[in-house]
Amino acid sequence: MKKIQWGIIGAGHIAEAMAEAVNKGVENAELYGVASTDLERGKAFASKWQIPHVYSSYQSLLEDPEIQIVYIATPHMNHAELSIKAMKNGKDVICEKPGAVNAAQLRQVLAVSQETRMCYVEALWSKFQPCFLRAMEWITEGKIGELKAIHSSFCINSPNVANYPSSGYQTSRLYDPSLAGGALLDLGIYTLTLALCAIRSVSKTGAISGYLLPSKIQSMAHVGSTGVDEYESISLQFNTLGKEIYASLTNGITMEINPESKSAPCSERLRRPGR
Repeated sequence: MKKIQWGIIGAGHIAEAMAEAVNKGVENAELYGVASTDLERGKAFASKWQIPHVYSSYQSLLEDPEIQIVYIATPHMNHAELSIKAMKNGKDVICEKPGAVNAAQLRQVLAVSQETRMCYVEALWSKFQPCFLRAMEWITEGKIGELKAIHSSFCINSPNVANYPSSGYQTSRLYDPSLAGGALLDLGIYTLTLALCAIRSVSKTGAISGYLLPSKIQSMAHVGSTGVDEYESISLQFNTLGKEIYASLTNGITMEINPESKSAPCSERLRRPGR
């Protein structure tokens, strides 16, 4: 059986994680090509992961008829553009989150997916985790009680150090507004997705189907010296099945919540007093 040929756009850290996954965990797939704006980095990436073809431009990879599916691992600013180009070139797409930087862009992406009949998936890994899926099932089944409030935080303390200075980027992608940096687009997508999925799970027990958008949104953000949101708090109010459910979300790239917990195994954290 002929294997599915993968192309990877971008040669950074997250692209390496996907390359390793395809090489080691997918029997009917193989890496065919990688495209990077830094050709030398692309060659090094290809050599490390045994990828036979290297492209100096994204468009060259997208136009190669041998590639059937594309994984987009660039910074956020061109996710929608590259997804649209890939599908119009007959490629299925797995795009790193966020799939777009605003709703208008995402509508265009989804419209092109419908027009071309190409598969489009936003690579939001938490939605595919067994623990996440089980939690949503338990909410639907009422196994953990009645859902009254949602609290979710995703905060990291990431220094503003250039990821790839050889490519001309003099700052971290998280702090660069031209690369669609900031806490909301990089981390807030996880906390917002959790809230929306939890509400959707509640609604499955009643007459309301699909995602229920909040009836009220309040937010405060700290904008740093580079012009991106470094941290924010978001409050959402949902009205579903005749009751109000509140969500409190926090995202940050310059602060960390309970940093000592990540140094201990989950079993140790669960045994701590008050946990």
